[in-house]
Amino acid sequence: MFFKQLAEHNIISPEEEVNIKYKIKTEPVVLHFELLSCLYIGILMFVGGISLLVYKNIDRIGHLAIIIVLILVCIGCFIYAFRNAMPYSNNKVQQNNILFDYVVLLGSLLLPVVLAYLQYQYHIVGDHVSLISLMSSIVLFYCAYYFDHTGILGLAITALASWFGLSITPLNLLRNFDYDSSQLIIVAMLFGLMLYGMSQLTIRKNIKQHFSETYKNTGIHLFFISGCFAMWIYESWFYLLCVVLMGLSYLILQDALHKKSFYYFAAALIYGYFYMISFIIKLALAAKIEEGGMMLITLLVPALAASFIYLLIKYYKLLK
Repeated sequence: MFFKQLAEHNIISPEEEVNIKYKIKTEPVVLHFELLSCLYIGILMFVGGISLLVYKNIDRIGHLAIIIVLILVCIGCFIYAFRNAMPYSNNKVQQNNILFDYVVLLGSLLLPVVLAYLQYQYHIVGDHVSLISLMSSIVLFYCAYYFDHTGILGLAITALASWFGLSITPLNLLRNFDYDSSQLIIVAMLFGLMLYGMSQLTIRKNIKQHFSETYKNTGIHLFFISGCFAMWIYESWFYLLCVVLMGLSYLILQDALHKKSFYYFAAALIYGYFYMISFIIKLALAAKIEEGGMMLITLLVPALAASFIYLLIKYYKLLK
């Protein structure tokens, strides 16, 4: 009916209407992406359901029974994975079984849950809580590389980041509970640089080059977002940090233009715009300029925003 109306209004020709209807009737509908999405959602709901079941019925079921079930499911997933996995290769490996990635992901999601549960209930590593995150990250990194799974790589990076955070926080809590987030900001920036370095290393060493995007994406955002906080926390270093961060965002922007990546171009442009605006506002506040100067700055900020939007539109057409 819809195509008939288009033909009646001369939007499409009668021949095009016939061809479109023929293709709709004869060509199969591809549901690959939808089915994969359903599988991912199903696994996440399964893990979430188990967590909720444990939380609601911990007194009825008992700790030992819950731990045994979780361990058996986790071990079962990894046994299936190791038996059906393709041989390891430094290049991208395509698994033959479509369910393989999801079984591995389920086992990898349950692993930190099992370790955290064992630590909570039986204190398997004593008071060194951060070791649970470190142990999880080591196993998950191994699984990510062996099974060639970028999703597990993301989990491993998250676990490692958690270990860095937990390694800093208890030290501050022991100092009369004087918690200073500045240390975590430094750790986050260094961790972001380390991830970016890993992305370059994977390319140079030709070891799972397709993992470089995960390292690079996480590292860039973690570093620059932490830099946004660092500028205002370390006020005595504000101008130096701002200039350095603007320079680094410019380098990312140039690299994005070279590799024709609009995503990284937009990210670098957004961060660079934020640093530039912060620099101008901080400079204006420090100089204590008069009302006329503040009006000029209020006009400058939207002008920079307009130029920012113009660059996004222009390079979107060039890079796409």
